[in-house]
Amino acid sequence: MELKSHFISLKVVGWIDVFTCKEYACAMQNALRVWGQNGGPELQAYIILSNCVHIIARATPYKLVEYLQHFKQYTGREIIQLIHQNKDETRGEWLAHMLGYFGKYNEKNKHLQFWQCSDTCMELEEPEMIRRKIVYLHNLPVTQGIVSEPEHYAYSSASPLNGGVKAASSGTGNIPFYYKN
Repeated sequence: MELKSHFISLKVVGWIDVFTCKEYACAMQNALRVWGQNGGPELQAYIILSNCVHIIARATPYKLVEYLQHFKQYTGREIIQLIHQNKDETRGEWLAHMLGYFGKYNEKNKHLQFWQCSDTCMELEEPEMIRRKIVYLHNLPVTQGIVSEPEHYAYSSASPLNGGVKAASSGTGNIPFYYKN
């Protein structure tokens, strides 16, 4: 089966601003750094915002769904554990309550739920669609007034700290990680 690029959005339950804490954003970024290892989908671009993560990755549709399920389970458990261990987290009790609230309404969870069940996953068929989505992702912190340039946002593949202007195969030539309008 042919590898296809996909735009994926993972959203925290209740749109809780978890990734405003550097420790949790870094944990997510570390998970994304190993995303494509061990046969996982090829990561083309990503951005971590306060309450969601947007990803562009290449894989077969079946493999992507399977991998996303494991990725969400792993990152959800990891971040929940970090929240419990973080003595400086002033919202710890509230976060545990909110994650528990959403978890009790999901029969697949025993206690806490971190990610919303509904993900956005859209196939990107043309290289121009891939390019536009990468531009969109990397410009989100600019349009939100967080930074003045996409490469200044630390939790994004646009940042030189995270690989910046690397090229990723798109199946029809190279699609750069980072596009500037």
